[in-house]
Amino acid sequence: MASRVLNTSQDGFNLLQAEIVPEEASRFPIRASEIFHSTSHRCVRPQYDPFDGLRVLVCFPSKKPLKNAPMLHWLQDLLRETLGSSKKITYDQFCYNVTDTGVGEQPFHSYRRHGGKVGAVQRIKKGLPEIQDMISDYHAVFFMSVESDIDTRDSPFFDKANIILFEYHSRYTAGVMSRGPSVQPELLELASAEKTYGKVLAEKFGIPPDDWHAIVCKDQKRLNSRTAFISDALNLLISRNQMENVFAFCLYAR
Repeated sequence: MASRVLNTSQDGFNLLQAEIVPEEASRFPIRASEIFHSTSHRCVRPQYDPFDGLRVLVCFPSKKPLKNAPMLHWLQDLLRETLGSSKKITYDQFCYNVTDTGVGEQPFHSYRRHGGKVGAVQRIKKGLPEIQDMISDYHAVFFMSVESDIDTRDSPFFDKANIILFEYHSRYTAGVMSRGPSVQPELLELASAEKTYGKVLAEKFGIPPDDWHAIVCKDQKRLNSRTAFISDALNLLISRNQMENVFAFCLYAR
């Protein structure tokens, strides 16, 4: 079945309704040692006092609400479910921008290189030195890093978010790839290391470069925005049992 034409640019390019691929989000392997060497980071967790509650720092290597908001809400909900609603938790956020991730403006995931994973790791690495003086003040320090790329391993090519969760004290590390909208080969050819696929669509059709997903997926009931794709993938990132292991130091405290 032919895709519906949503818009036509002045120079004759058609913007088509996207297909959502693959059928499910999926995990990818990631180790704490890929982010840092423990010998170079010696900060320790502060002693936990149940009467004072938990202090949690959430670090985002981006200042874009489209990325950060769904991840923060997901983490807070999971901690509430894991630790109980009566547990006192104080959250602080540290948001920072990374100008060079080493993968260019438009990363790709090929059979030779997982560009989105590389970029997400680099985002965390860039932030670690900036919080060294703060780490020992928090019982848990989470990094939640997102780097999108275009998956070119099979047809159709598609845009996806690569999400890495890293907790400093426990060294827990996990990665997941979202589902995403298919991209058009003739428009993808116009993207480059300096220009994302989203910017190409913005130039051609005047749509938001950071959430073009909302246009090409607008007829979808659930997965109809960048935020929706990220939220969908987060459900696979870490289970309640795994989060219990991260917080074992306080779950069994007396």
